[in-house]
Amino acid sequence: MAPAKYSRIFLSLPIAAVALFIGYAWLCFSGKTPHYVFFWDEKLLGAFVSNWLGMSWDEYATNPAVSRHIDRFITGAGVFFLLCGAAVFGLRRFPAPAKILLILGSVQILLLAVLHGIDRHFFLVQFSEYALQWSCPLFLLLAARREGMQPAFNVFGVAAAAVTFAAHGLYAAGVFPRPGHFTEMTMSILHFGESGANRFLTVVGILDLLAAAALFIPIKKLQMAAVGYMVVWGFLTAMARWVAHVDFSLPWWSEAVAEWTPEVLVRFPHFLVPLFLWGSLQRK
Repeated sequence: MAPAKYSRIFLSLPIAAVALFIGYAWLCFSGKTPHYVFFWDEKLLGAFVSNWLGMSWDEYATNPAVSRHIDRFITGAGVFFLLCGAAVFGLRRFPAPAKILLILGSVQILLLAVLHGIDRHFFLVQFSEYALQWSCPLFLLLAARREGMQPAFNVFGVAAAAVTFAAHGLYAAGVFPRPGHFTEMTMSILHFGESGANRFLTVVGILDLLAAAALFIPIKKLQMAAVGYMVVWGFLTAMARWVAHVDFSLPWWSEAVAEWTPEVLVRFPHFLVPLFLWGSLQRK
């Protein structure tokens, strides 16, 4: 996976990539990816449906055969993501095909990020939240090219981390309408009332924005503090999906684990890529 010459901190990147691809495969198999945003968009596909498939949009939307084909396509996407996860392990022994799979996997996640943005208001902010996810496989490839060398504080990884945390901060601080699940998870985990949860999120949102900005200030201690914050907060926000929604005292806890584990896995890059940046900066 990674040459022995690499520092241990490098392992955070392949771990992040494997978790990411398994998480997206899991979401595909569960039917919880935004592929349907594309397949059920009449403005986008209406002309294709009428001209090439020879049916009206109502016929297309209510046709069971169409639904089956879409489900098979999404399942195929899940299988593809599993192959991308396997490619991480083959990056050393089979570099050429592994690199192709990782690049294609990154493109697929990028397209899903676009669909997430289309599905929500404020496209640019929503899309930007996924920067660390779609860029993670590419960042792994960039770092893997430096065989025998200490990893550098890579501008590509810094930019992706800054964009992701800035987007999260804009939502959390209320600059853009705060997603309801932000408040609900905070209330569930910290036992705050709604107003207390919103105040907490405002403070955290401001910290997210400050950390994103600090990455571009050429003061090593400031950058270290910013990346360290991202490691801690990225880990906590990923694990929050489990903590807020999985109650092992309830009989249906296994269903909750199955539902929320992929949401945790796809967020591994949110703390493991900053962890790699922290190690790289420490050696700079």
